[in-house]
Amino acid sequence: MPSSRLFACVASGALLLALAGGCAPPGSGTPAPAGGVSGRAGAAQSADEFVARVNGELTALSQEAQAAGFTPGIKIINVPEYTAVAALDYQQPINDKLAAVFHLSSSLIGPIEDQAYYREKLPSHNLVDLKAGVVARQWAAYITATNLTNKLAALTIDNTVFAWQQPTITRVSTNQPRTIGIDVTCKF
Repeated sequence: MPSSRLFACVASGALLLALAGGCAPPGSGTPAPAGGVSGRAGAAQSADEFVARVNGELTALSQEAQAAGFTPGIKIINVPEYTAVAALDYQQPINDKLAAVFHLSSSLIGPIEDQAYYREKLPSHNLVDLKAGVVARQWAAYITATNLTNKLAALTIDNTVFAWQQPTITRVSTNQPRTIGIDVTCKF
């Protein structure tokens, strides 16, 4: 059994930890070993409040920032409280020239505070994607499914680019519905 490795990085003010059992860090593009299964997972939790730092020292917010609605402890808009991702890859040789491949991924996004006319909390959502196919040395063919569970997720209510905001109407932008497709790749 391969050894497990712990990967950590800081991105957008959140600490990301990924425990990987014999696989590369998330996003490295390393496929599953021939005839095997690999997986990866990661999670992050955001800081809960808005604070000001000058040269690394915590400072009081300026009067201008406070007049604009920024107060110590206010949640930052469009930053989820938590995120988690998981992926499973499976590859099985069919013969000496072809292999069957399978990729399943899930992205969990926690509640997000957003603002249209008023500040509102958008619910968490989980999106699942699937990709299965056959690969050879020079080509590959896959069937893909994006948003496999057809989850309708509210992504933002900040749609000021479309129209003036009114307190009586909140426009919600949502994710892409379930989409099934075919992906064919050929290397020259």
